[in-house]
Amino acid sequence: MAKDLRRFIDDLQRIAPQEIRRVTKRISAKFEISAFVMELQRQKKFPVLVFEEVDNSEFPVIVSVNSTRKRLAMALETEERNLVQELRKREENLIEPVCIDKAPIKENVILGEDVNLFSLPIPTHFSGDGGPYICSGLVIMKDPDTGIYNVSYHRMQLKEKNRLGISLHSRRHAFDIHRRMERKGKPLEVAIAIGCHPALALGAVAKGDIDTDEYKLIGGLLGEPLEVTPGSINDLLIPAQAEIVIEGEILPEVREPEGPFAEFPGYYSGRSTRNVVVVKAINYRNGAAYQDLTPGRAAEHYILGAVPRESSIFKFVRKCVPTIKGVHMPYSGVGAYHCYLSIDQSAAGQAKEAIFAAFAHDHFLKLAICVDDDIDIYDEEQVLWAVATRMQAHKDIFIVKNVMGCILDQTSDEGLTSKMGIDATKPLVGFSAPCAIPNETTQKVIREFDL
Repeated sequence: MAKDLRRFIDDLQRIAPQEIRRVTKRISAKFEISAFVMELQRQKKFPVLVFEEVDNSEFPVIVSVNSTRKRLAMALETEERNLVQELRKREENLIEPVCIDKAPIKENVILGEDVNLFSLPIPTHFSGDGGPYICSGLVIMKDPDTGIYNVSYHRMQLKEKNRLGISLHSRRHAFDIHRRMERKGKPLEVAIAIGCHPALALGAVAKGDIDTDEYKLIGGLLGEPLEVTPGSINDLLIPAQAEIVIEGEILPEVREPEGPFAEFPGYYSGRSTRNVVVVKAINYRNGAAYQDLTPGRAAEHYILGAVPRESSIFKFVRKCVPTIKGVHMPYSGVGAYHCYLSIDQSAAGQAKEAIFAAFAHDHFLKLAICVDDDIDIYDEEQVLWAVATRMQAHKDIFIVKNVMGCILDQTSDEGLTSKMGIDATKPLVGFSAPCAIPNETTQKVIREFDL
């Protein structure tokens, strides 16, 4: 059986039923779903939520599937502590997709004038949003020069029954692909897959190069070939096991207002490339569910931004500093702006080299702190203790000005930013050892005094 969202939810229900919360009472897609998610997050609770009755829609809504590292680890069939290592390993194992004819996604096909996006329970998430937004849609396109498939997340505002506003403001592969098609005066064919196994979400946010076919990458993450099938309006291959797939095209030389939208830094953003998608088909499975992703500073938005960055930064930095031991993108840095690196320092200057490599690889970064490998980079208190006790500002802090940054950062100057590095590692010699108690003594006290 191919891996899909349904199978993942069923496995989760069997293995860890406490991870799922089903809501049978009718709820509104306007603000109420997001209010539910964010209130649970305030209580430090992050279950998968299944809303069975949403307004008058025939589609239930599933949200927060990817909101914890534990669940992503489960999707990759590993332990939480090994998540990033397993992700790195699977990213190196590209598997060709397999094309099938009788695909579940083709059980229902709506074409042309019958297309009506208002039939989907697309939420309006926050009060300042410009309208309902598709946030969980994986935007699929094909490079016109190489035929390589690109899969990525982009916010999409519901405008009309067959029209979406889309922003390609990440300035990455999709932006480049559309720009090349636009120069030819041609529309860019796209498919938008909604309701997928977490491996597809991880593939969509992976930080690979433009020559990597992301259908093959997703196969590696799944551990088996991704099943695809021809779309209903063109030859673009679409995920066969998705719950819903919207097909259409991004128009050339057409721009329309889009936004504001609650972006990952936790503020509304009106920045947008203002592109337009005209929808020509909606495909969906029997009994399909609409998968949502709460934007803003919601946990799922953070996790899907942070985990792939940790993997890609680690791989890049290791080429320069082979003694790197770990990378963490903390929630306090919105999963994109701050990075904690740990190294087993063997030569003076390695910490700064690691920081520069991280800056070179990920232009979103504004702050990188490098610590020794005795510091748990997932424990922010330990990282700040290292800064307090192993750093001197006049020699261990450096700033790089006017480099490429995140255009959604309101403090940036039209996308130009400053980056600060902090070397919070010990000198190689002449530094006192941290206070410690023998581990066997600690374990003895725990046992004898029932601590």
